[in-house]
Amino acid sequence: MDNPVLTARKQFIANLEKSLRNLYNPVELRKSPLINSLNLAPQDDAAVTLRRAIVNAIQSLKPDGRIPSEAQARRIYEVLTYRFVEQSSQKEVANDLALSVRQLRRLEIQAILILADQLLVLHPNNRVIGVSNGPGPLQTQTACTDEVNSSVHTEAYELARLRTSVEKEEVRLIDIINYVVHTSEPLAKRWKVEITVKSSNPTIRVAIHSVSMRQALLNIMTVALQCASGGRLNVNLQEQDRLAIIGFLPTSPDGQGVVSPKVSQDGLHLAEELVKLSQGKIHFSTAEQPWQVDVILNRMERIPVIVIDDNKDALRLIERYLEDSPFRCIGVSEPMQVITTAEEHNAQIILLDVMLPGVDGWELLGRIREHPSLGNVPVIITTILPQETLALTLGAASFLRKPFTQAALLQILTQQM
Repeated sequence: MDNPVLTARKQFIANLEKSLRNLYNPVELRKSPLINSLNLAPQDDAAVTLRRAIVNAIQSLKPDGRIPSEAQARRIYEVLTYRFVEQSSQKEVANDLALSVRQLRRLEIQAILILADQLLVLHPNNRVIGVSNGPGPLQTQTACTDEVNSSVHTEAYELARLRTSVEKEEVRLIDIINYVVHTSEPLAKRWKVEITVKSSNPTIRVAIHSVSMRQALLNIMTVALQCASGGRLNVNLQEQDRLAIIGFLPTSPDGQGVVSPKVSQDGLHLAEELVKLSQGKIHFSTAEQPWQVDVILNRMERIPVIVIDDNKDALRLIERYLEDSPFRCIGVSEPMQVITTAEEHNAQIILLDVMLPGVDGWELLGRIREHPSLGNVPVIITTILPQETLALTLGAASFLRKPFTQAALLQILTQQM
């Protein structure tokens, strides 16, 4: 027997997708079931009202300037804007975003799922089955509701799609958190909650299903905001050994922790399933403790890159270039220390400037290539001279002519992985 909530959810997403593809077709928009689903009250043309609601929801997903251009949150916003608001073709958008058409199609699916959630949270009086029609009275500050708002309600249908269609990607965890906080701002205002975000290390990176992780964190955030009604929600990102931990701790208006014996077992079941897609887990506080949820993920180890250059300013520049990336710069200004340092740090890539005082850089390349434990490590030659052919002939994996940009460096390092 079909689950009516799941059926309603699937139908809502299908109706949204159809409306997006007919965003400037007033005849089709006037017939859209979304007008009733979102409980819109057209004051002029129903097509104009629905189009405005969809465009406003897309605009509300626009990341602030702190979110980098390559972040998934910005990609989601760009896909929705370019494909549906500006009506660009898939081929045009794929070219603009440097994606294959296949990658763009996957991103479109993710973007539509996120937009569906955003529309529902912006229209709390919607008529979608299984979605709360407005906040209603909160029973007490210490008895949080176990009903999760539709903005994070992800059914088995979406879980199945995520499992089969979404690849993992490497992301900065703080970017995901900032996105979730930004998306949750309407709920925070609704329940008069101040959100505080703290991070012990904003460069922590993880390999996750970013869409499912955002939905899981939105799920947790919604419940936590309800718990913290009138108070504060503390979101803390920290690292412990090889783990990254996101903690959600709501406090009441008087600063005390909130006890909720039920919500962690019931209301957050879907969040658990979503986090598992990224090989993570959720830890709940016990019934006797203040309500707290910790999302535990495997921290991505940054890839050690040995950079050999006698110019310390150049080493500092490369270190800055790699500061917020999957790569970790290990600078070596003394060429005779290269072999020892590379072995000690289990180097995965070596960046070698062949113009070194007192040492033949090409000879050093040969020694690295012949070394039993370093022979398979890719070596990228850097120099101001046009010697790419020589470098590749002598065994270098690639060549990067100085001066180079951060983008060029990151691109060539990524190609070696």
